[in-house]
Amino acid sequence: MSSFKKISNQIETLGDVNCGFEIHTTESILKISLDGACGIGSQGENYGTYIYQSIGLALLIHQPIGIIIDLRDLTYEYGDRILSLFQVFSDVRPMGDDTINAYVLSDKNKYGLSALLHLNLDELKPPFFDDYQTTFDHVFKLYNAI
Repeated sequence: MSSFKKISNQIETLGDVNCGFEIHTTESILKISLDGACGIGSQGENYGTYIYQSIGLALLIHQPIGIIIDLRDLTYEYGDRILSLFQVFSDVRPMGDDTINAYVLSDKNKYGLSALLHLNLDELKPPFFDDYQTTFDHVFKLYNAI
């Protein structure tokens, strides 16, 4: 897990949400870490755009095959702006150039996300996890199977 190196975010931080990026030093795997607090409803008007643009640009520049989206330090309660986080992958690669995506959730966001995405928190299924190591292992297992 220590084989990741930080890369700069090309888009300046907006408000209370930050995107951090790390690229694996030998494999085509990008780790995206989101932290901060998403505004509720219209209070979070711009964070969805910031997330979408930051991640979209990183995907275009680095063209990863595997992506770990670490949401453990992101506070999210409700609102639909967060949907841009899930939309950006298909928008940037619309021709079926699929990536291996996995999301690690935490108590800071899993209840809000479960309501929005209709997740069963008692039995999370890939690509959603509540443990970083399990998320990491899942992405690398699928990546190595290619």
